[in-house]
Amino acid sequence: MTERKRLSARSTVEQHCNPGIAAGYITHDNIQPGDQVVLYCRVSTRQQNHSGNLKAHERYLRAEIAARRAEVVDLVPKAGPGFDPLWVARAADIAKRHKAKLVAITTDRLIRHLDYKSTGSSYERNARASTEGLDDLKRYADGVELVTLVDPDAPLAECMGVMKKIGQQVKGRKGGRPGKNPPGYKKERRLRNQSQVFWMRAVGYPVRQIARILDQPESTVRRWVRRFFR
Repeated sequence: MTERKRLSARSTVEQHCNPGIAAGYITHDNIQPGDQVVLYCRVSTRQQNHSGNLKAHERYLRAEIAARRAEVVDLVPKAGPGFDPLWVARAADIAKRHKAKLVAITTDRLIRHLDYKSTGSSYERNARASTEGLDDLKRYADGVELVTLVDPDAPLAECMGVMKKIGQQVKGRKGGRPGKNPPGYKKERRLRNQSQVFWMRAVGYPVRQIARILDQPESTVRRWVRRFFR
């Protein structure tokens, strides 16, 4: 292999594998009062969407944009992998029509490295978007300014930490291990549920409806009713 080919091959590998400098493609928190913005929210799986993560991201972004006195003109949500920024083209088209900026929370919401795996090796878990991927992102953005609230070149672990905290804040959770319940709490909860079951059954509620309202197994409700009303 000639020196020229070797350098060309090395350049190709570096473009594909090494993390690019995202700040050359995405601005950090460049949102001014009066700006019009389109929000871009992405989660990786449908399960995350069903768990409310997309809504959590949207509420967080809307609150941050309102605090900066800017205007949200549209929202583009996506549940799917971030390897291919093709969906960004749709969002960028909407932003271009409004002469707006396209805003996401972190760079990995817009684009991810092809080698990224949340449960993979240390390299795979921390793989940030390559220069090749960022070039694709820029092409799909088609001149629309891309903005992230977190530093575009922040380590992936930091980005994941931010996303986790957003989910906890919006869902009212604190993280960490659940607190210990006091002794006897299960018996107290059971007696409280039983008194509700007995009253509802006495006034004529069907067993199935009682189970649904109190979020109790129907078999448990039937057992309590048989014992009390026999």
